[in-house]
Amino acid sequence: MRKILYFFIIGLCIAPASMPQSAPTFELEDPVILAQDLLTARASMAISSDEPEALFVTVDTMNSLEFTDPITGEMAATAVLGFFYNTLTLEPIGEPFIVVGNPDGDFDTLDVDYNSFTKEYIVAASANNYRPNNVQINLLAIVQSDESNPLVKAWAYDPESANSFDDVAVSASSNNGNILMVSEFSFPGEGEGVIGALFDSEGNLLTPNQGRLDVLQAVGDEDDPDVVFLPNNDVFLFLVNTDNDDGGPYFDRITGSVVLPVPDADGNMQIGEQQILGADRKDGMAQGHPAAIENPWTNELVGVFDYNNGSDGGDVFYFTVGDEPAYQLTESREQIPYLEASGSNPVNHRHPQLAADPSSGVIVVAYNVNNAENALQMGGMLFTLLGPDGDVLPANELSLAEDQVIYSMTPDEIGTIDNNANNHHTLYDPHSDSFISVFATSEQYTKAVRLKITSDHSPAHVNDWNLF
Repeated sequence: MRKILYFFIIGLCIAPASMPQSAPTFELEDPVILAQDLLTARASMAISSDEPEALFVTVDTMNSLEFTDPITGEMAATAVLGFFYNTLTLEPIGEPFIVVGNPDGDFDTLDVDYNSFTKEYIVAASANNYRPNNVQINLLAIVQSDESNPLVKAWAYDPESANSFDDVAVSASSNNGNILMVSEFSFPGEGEGVIGALFDSEGNLLTPNQGRLDVLQAVGDEDDPDVVFLPNNDVFLFLVNTDNDDGGPYFDRITGSVVLPVPDADGNMQIGEQQILGADRKDGMAQGHPAAIENPWTNELVGVFDYNNGSDGGDVFYFTVGDEPAYQLTESREQIPYLEASGSNPVNHRHPQLAADPSSGVIVVAYNVNNAENALQMGGMLFTLLGPDGDVLPANELSLAEDQVIYSMTPDEIGTIDNNANNHHTLYDPHSDSFISVFATSEQYTKAVRLKITSDHSPAHVNDWNLF
């Protein structure tokens, strides 16, 4: 039977009566395939704030182009590939190129961010069975939009480690160009924790001592670390969910802390207090896969996470960053659902992502679905739209539940979206005034799609909103 991929827009009709909003309108283009002749897995992206340009990254699982790993100088078994695309046309700029390779194994997670301070890109990938100790090691690279020489630098972080790293995320400060890498790490006798490392804009290590980011519990794992730079607050925000399978005191709760973009006088990371961010709205139900952004209209932190690995919907949470030196994270209002679900009713999904469109006044929550009721048994990308206050916008069209609505969009002929975490990403592109999503399919294609909001929900347009 032919497999069909659908895109959706989903929303909850819970906007407060004091904030009347019409349902958003939008255009969703047909997706494009980034590497039609390659078998690829995993996907991430970064968008330039200076040029109409995006860097998509994915993993060529067979190194079909026979690239050499730039770190070891040996033939790669698998390779992280980069693809520059014009965001106005979603057409390629130049040929695919190797970012980093792995001579002996595969890659797990990968992440990429645009460093507007240097006008370059920073890529991080977690390589299995990497030399010399055959453990999982994080590889990093700096990339520039030069067709003749896109790779500026590639290196391994702590390559002599006898203990494995795991899920990795990276972000760059737009104010000074420094780069923060966060990663799971197998601490001997403790299970899995999280460390951080700060680099300058050229990739030179600024913090020779590992920065320990998980401090709430000494025993028990931490999963799905993420990091984002908050330009208005001039700090990084680190996010992770706890895991008490090994006896730790916290059961799968979203936590976070502030990390300063400069080390202290002794070369150590400056880390704020790690705090619980996910309210226990569903009575101890596991929380996971956190992400957050800085609301461009209110300066509030808007964060999201899913429940029970995506099988029971997901929530939006809201915090503010306090002043130095404590940088306390304070809940600013009550947590709300962006999707209420139970199993596949209405959909099973995973790993929400956030992006804001300053032009239309919309924040998108993008996530992948692998199962749905009402004869929509397929995988796809879904989008919940929030207004500039962070509340969910109303929607219309096909009603699936009492207060839930879904838009069925654009069928696609090549496979279902891979429902693993870290296999899709969504950002706003100021040049095309649209959201762009990149995602990996279970049939090993990497694809991108553009979503453009055509209605105006900005504070200037909705005069009776009291956002400030």
